[in-house]
Amino acid sequence: MDFPPPSSPWSLRTTMSALSCSIRIAGLLFFAAIATHPAIVAAADPPRPVVKVVEDGESELKPEDVLTTVLGPGVNQPDPYPGYGGFVGWVSPIRLRNGDWVLGFSAGYWHASAPTPLRFSPGTIAEYQKMGLPKDIVAPTGGVAMIMRSTDEGKTWDKEVIRLPSPFLSDETNGPLVLLKDGSILLTVSGTPKEGGPAQAAFFTSQDRGATWKLLSTIKADHNLDEANATQLPDGRLVMMARPEGDISTDGGQTWIAPAKDHGFLVDNCYAYGKAFELPDGTLLVADQGTGGHTTADAKSMSLRLLRVRIRPDHSGIDLLPGLKDWLEKASNQNER
Repeated sequence: MDFPPPSSPWSLRTTMSALSCSIRIAGLLFFAAIATHPAIVAAADPPRPVVKVVEDGESELKPEDVLTTVLGPGVNQPDPYPGYGGFVGWVSPIRLRNGDWVLGFSAGYWHASAPTPLRFSPGTIAEYQKMGLPKDIVAPTGGVAMIMRSTDEGKTWDKEVIRLPSPFLSDETNGPLVLLKDGSILLTVSGTPKEGGPAQAAFFTSQDRGATWKLLSTIKADHNLDEANATQLPDGRLVMMARPEGDISTDGGQTWIAPAKDHGFLVDNCYAYGKAFELPDGTLLVADQGTGGHTTADAKSMSLRLLRVRIRPDHSGIDLLPGLKDWLEKASNQNER
């Protein structure tokens, strides 16, 4: 699960991808990549991923047996501000080198919390209202991107609000946060340009473990770059993914272990957009959100949850591990010894 960091500066170029709408490990994943150093590497006829089907690979424990809420009604909710209606989502976790856990997420009033007055077309607004967009919301700044930090491996979280120096009229985060070679953090967002036109992507870096952020660069194309995120390939290159268009990269991801040809191992029954990072013991900490918050009532009761997953050493499947709270208590007891 360790990805070597990039060994030299990178220039990010545009590409697009389709995103899955369920949290599963392996399966048929369709993603797009950008070659970054310095030219785009492409193949006229890229090979298809290979799926190796295994039996009895699903976890005996179910997602509802292991989920722990880290933010939601009555738990670590953000302080009220004009336009906040309870929605939290699009979570991105990372573990820093000093052991701190950082969760980046969006907070607002709905599935997408644009500043008011809304600048969508009347037809788009009407469609959104049918989906559940509140009609009388007052949100001068729309939703906000927020960060939670835990310095004790998830036992407690700080509540300080950290705002990104966004160049956009409105934006969204879809993660995940990426830890780079020099110890800095890379965060990718998508946003609506102030001058109009298709949605663009922007990259921010933090040199002080998430306390402050600097705009690194922006990327634009002749179409929307929605829900963009970036990560690293095993060879060190950076890859960006965004909706709505997709293609396959010819590097990495060629062979997948799965319980069937058309899906991967079940991690959680939820709206998805889950992210994960590796813990020191080799297990994965997965963060996700309860639903999509499409209705007003649903948005008010949104929550961010954590669970822990182990990929079996023989790659025959996965195991969802007992409650995260129990694991945290054991880790705390071991540290005290």
